[in-house]
Amino acid sequence: MMDFAQMRDRALDELRQVLLIVDDAEAALLTQEVRRASRIFVAGAGRTGLSIRAYGMRLMHIGLTAHVVGDVTTPAIQKGDLLLAASGSGKTRGILQIAEAARVVGARIAAITSDRSSPLANMSDCCIVLPAATAKASPESKAGKVVSAQPLGSLFEQCLWVFGDIHIAAMKQELGESEESLSARHANLE
Repeated sequence: MMDFAQMRDRALDELRQVLLIVDDAEAALLTQEVRRASRIFVAGAGRTGLSIRAYGMRLMHIGLTAHVVGDVTTPAIQKGDLLLAASGSGKTRGILQIAEAARVVGARIAAITSDRSSPLANMSDCCIVLPAATAKASPESKAGKVVSAQPLGSLFEQCLWVFGDIHIAAMKQELGESEESLSARHANLE
């Protein structure tokens, strides 16, 4: 049984292991997809949904047009837009349905998943793999993935959040954005 300090050290080690495996070329391709999109729509379910929503918020902070799928003010997706869909398993039914609807209208799809062979990864134009074993992973699907001592899919969700923040920080520099310009776009009705 691990105490808090031991779990902290283990969790930090798990995060580091996963994020060091992320393919730099895939991250660069995601940057290209985001930069060329007219608008970016983010989608995810559960805690993964919370993490991808945070990424969508940061896209807005760096001056891009971003929407969260399912919000009542989200417009229709169309050709020229990008759907950024996150699912640890890559098999979440609702996310696959959203991706298919985006594909039908000609939008591009970027996936963030733990499984490169998943249905979501296979239907995407760009795929970021965060190789963290997820909550419903079978023993054979854990092969090559970082297995976590944390509950359920926490490691994937944490890696998604941190990856998003790292990716935004890199794009912020590339776009010539400053902390002041991001702050000017930050919500002020709080």
